Formats: sequence, structure tokens, C-alpha cells
Amino acid sequence: MIESGKVTDPNWIENYLRPQFKKSIMHQALMAWPNFMRFSNTYEMYGFDYMIDEELNVWLIECNTAPIHSYSRKDKYFEILMRDMLKI
Repeated sequence: MIESGKVTDPNWIENYLRPQFKKSIMHQALMAWPNFMRFSNTYEMYGFDYMIDEELNVWLIECNTAPIHSYSRKDKYFEILMRDMLKI
């Protein structure tokens, strides 16, 4: 994105994208609040799919209540995700 000239901020992911994702996820959570936290001794993982248009607007495509993960021992991000989820 920086090479193409669309983005000038080298920290655009942290400064622009992450806040947009957080805002969208919070909005989805508030809309679906009655369906959350049905049981206090369980947890759920949700998957959010987004698209970014040419003007760098973030669009929610779908929210999955049971995202599919292709696990392999070489997938360090999946291992980090599972470890962090269990810490919570």
C-alpha cells in the first residue's frame, strides 16, 4: 500500500485499520448482545471477514460464529491465538 502511494503513514495498520476493525466488531457485538454470554463458564470464538475498497474503507462481509481453522504445527499464528484465548 505504501509502495503504491495509497498510504503515506508507515503505521497505517495500527493507526487506521485496527481502529476501524475494533469499531466494527464492537458495533456487531452491541447489536448481538442478547446472544452473547449465555453461559458464564464458556467462551466462543468469532471470525470476521472484511474487505477494503480502493478508498481504504473497511467493509464487513460476514461474521462467523464457528470459524474454521486449518491447523498445522507450523502455523504459529493459530498456536498464539489458542494460547491467548486460553489466558482470557
